[in-house]
Amino acid sequence: WGYTVRREDLVRLQIAGFDSVRLPVNWSEHTRKNAPYEISRDMLARVDEIIGWANEIGLKIIVNVHHYEDLNNLPDVHEPRLEAIWDQLSAHFARAPPTLIFETINEPHTNMSVARTDALNTRILARIRQNHPDRWVIWGTAEWGSLDGLEAALPQHDPRIMLTYHEYAPYHFTHQGAPWGNAPQIRIQWGTRRDVSRMMQNLDKAVAVQTRTRMPVFVGEFGVYDGVPIEQRARWVRTLREGLEERGLAWCHWDFAG
Repeated sequence: WGYTVRREDLVRLQIAGFDSVRLPVNWSEHTRKNAPYEISRDMLARVDEIIGWANEIGLKIIVNVHHYEDLNNLPDVHEPRLEAIWDQLSAHFARAPPTLIFETINEPHTNMSVARTDALNTRILARIRQNHPDRWVIWGTAEWGSLDGLEAALPQHDPRIMLTYHEYAPYHFTHQGAPWGNAPQIRIQWGTRRDVSRMMQNLDKAVAVQTRTRMPVFVGEFGVYDGVPIEQRARWVRTLREGLEERGLAWCHWDFAG
């Protein structure tokens, strides 16, 4: 969206106290349409560069598959292509440091049901594990990466898997004014005791998933659109972050420069 990742920005993040960065990569737009679905060497080289910067600076880095909309609309056609993408990523990063973390798919939705997402995650993990028996892998969550999708999932247990969901509730507050969000700017306020209680109830549901599955839950996105007044944004973000940390849930704020 007009921003280019710069090493100096990763340094800023590290100085600010962050220990990780999530890198959303639109691999599907840089991969051939027909088998064997070769990924652009230029794109691989660019991601290599950013991973190298993160490693030098001391940041863990999550590389995911982002914006694969064709998969959501035509999964029968595009699941084999995504599996081929992960075959190539698995081989390409076989010698990467353990600070590199994989995330299988971002926010599957529409025709990517919970059951279908579970099955795809399982197949992708089996492919990744051939080269990465101990690497941390984050499993994408269906229903747009929602808490409901996470609660409905039935993931197989793996000691090096993180489950994830994205927290933007209440949507009409966090996305008010966003041109893609269907939530017009109407100066919605947030921060009452009831608001905070509802937020904490959602986090307790995530803890219950973590307990049930015996796998850590990672809140891979949370944030408020920048059209909302900064005081309101800060209050929501701070309250959620503190609630996550009190419960031992990992988190990543969305986003740096979008």
